[in-house]
Amino acid sequence: NSDPRLGGALAPGNVVAVFGTGLASQTASPGVVPLPTSFNGTQVIVGGIEAPLYFLSPGQLNVQIPYELAPFSRYQVVAIVNNAVSSPQAIDLVGQVPGITAFSDGRLIAQHADYSLVSASSPAKPGEILVMYLAGMGFTNIPVRSGALSPATTVSVPAAVTVDGI
Repeated sequence: NSDPRLGGALAPGNVVAVFGTGLASQTASPGVVPLPTSFNGTQVIVGGIEAPLYFLSPGQLNVQIPYELAPFSRYQVVAIVNNAVSSPQAIDLVGQVPGITAFSDGRLIAQHADYSLVSASSPAKPGEILVMYLAGMGFTNIPVRSGALSPATTVSVPAAVTVDGI
């Protein structure tokens, strides 16, 4: 999710971090697409739908909120680890949560045309085309299955990027 705050807005398709204890038996990442909904004895169920898993550790899970859920609704979330079920937690979904991916210190992840990172030692130049990653734009003109690679699609809400207000 582009909004890393506890309690930040969530939307179908967002990748979110779930924190707790005993969430997985070991640190692992499935590393396959489509993403599995069960891995190393861990599952997360959101609104009755199995959520795709990106990353697992005993203290954190990164999962995708299923696209199949309707926005502007409340859902229960449970984690299942080696057949033990967590207490349900409620989440409210909105339609979209747009944001550009960033490093943990808040710097945007931007790349030059050769995919090298923009940095203090390799700054962007006026007029240069950069690659940035936008997520959380909501539904697309071609439905995307949870955990699957996205085909070439168009989002329902157009995006605009400004730099220093321009």
